[in-house]
Amino acid sequence: MIKIALVVPFINFIPGAKEILARHNQMEGVFDGERYILEEYAVPQEELQDLKFDADVIIARGLYAELLKGRIRGIPLVEVAVQGFDMVQNLLECKRLFPGQKVAVIASLSMVYNVDRVARLLGMEAGGYCLNKEMKADILLRQALRDSCQMVLGGTSACAAAEKLHVDHLLLISGDSSFYQCLTEAKRAAGIHRRAYEKATLYKNIINYTSDGIVAVDSSQHFTMVNPSAQQVLRIKAESTVGEMVSSVAIPQELKIILTDNREYSNRVLETKGKRILLTKKFTLVKGEPVGCVASTANVVPKLVCSIYNQFTQGDIQGALESQYKLNPFRMVFDKATFPVATKDAANLIGLDLGEPVRPNTGCSDEVKALLEKKLDAIGEKYAATV
Repeated sequence: MIKIALVVPFINFIPGAKEILARHNQMEGVFDGERYILEEYAVPQEELQDLKFDADVIIARGLYAELLKGRIRGIPLVEVAVQGFDMVQNLLECKRLFPGQKVAVIASLSMVYNVDRVARLLGMEAGGYCLNKEMKADILLRQALRDSCQMVLGGTSACAAAEKLHVDHLLLISGDSSFYQCLTEAKRAAGIHRRAYEKATLYKNIINYTSDGIVAVDSSQHFTMVNPSAQQVLRIKAESTVGEMVSSVAIPQELKIILTDNREYSNRVLETKGKRILLTKKFTLVKGEPVGCVASTANVVPKLVCSIYNQFTQGDIQGALESQYKLNPFRMVFDKATFPVATKDAANLIGLDLGEPVRPNTGCSDEVKALLEKKLDAIGEKYAATV
């Protein structure tokens, strides 16, 4: 079920909103088989700051939409547009009710853009005044009056300012078609956000419960993620690390250099906190541009893995090959279970108490666990969690 929050100054600000949603569901169908419900949140502008939402997507209009953009996190926001046809209808209503008066349209930028040209086509005068967090309605109204405007067309804040000064005013209305189109965008945004959240949760569980230490650093050299295994290896806490500059965190200087330089690394041996770890660093690329990097450390059979690298770099190709052949039987057992279940069970076997896998994952079968233990015994590093 997808919950749509319609945030408005008063109930029925968008006339027939729930009926339009029902018509949209019937005409357009649904995305991914979801069911949609709409709840109206009627709140004064000054209470928006403290408003809590139980919603998958938020719909708002004008200044409300702009104010919410600055404070909501993790919920997509869709703005109700005032289409050209809506503006024509509103201006014609001003002309009918207040003939000959110059109209001040006090609203968000998308609503006031080119409104003077539209008004001239209708044989009337109008000026547009852009409402935002800095430019309040009362300030814009005074400017409009200095510009010889005689009436106001706008949202609730503009009409309230006009009421105080006894200026004629009319509430700007969004038509059915505008809200209908907004619902299309809201459903699409909620669907995309839901799928992205599910995928992010899956990856988060994998990262948090793998025995490999993983950290992520963004392009501005701030830590964005430190998983539990990395916290254990590096002896740092996520709550005091995430968001901090790499240079300001208490980790070895060599690791700071590795995390912030412009190179990628594969199986780099690093001394840290009395341990030797095997480190790999890869850049995260978006459209070919690096936006951060992820580094991982192998902790199940580190002596054997490090020996492959050390022997190879020292020119002992035959020794490295023999070590690789020794590792292969253990590694091939991992293919008998899903990731990261085999890694986690193997880590438990070497003495790292990581508990059971998080549902819906389940642990390896007894047969696979016995095989993991047998291969670890053959390697001779069953209890070697560190080098």
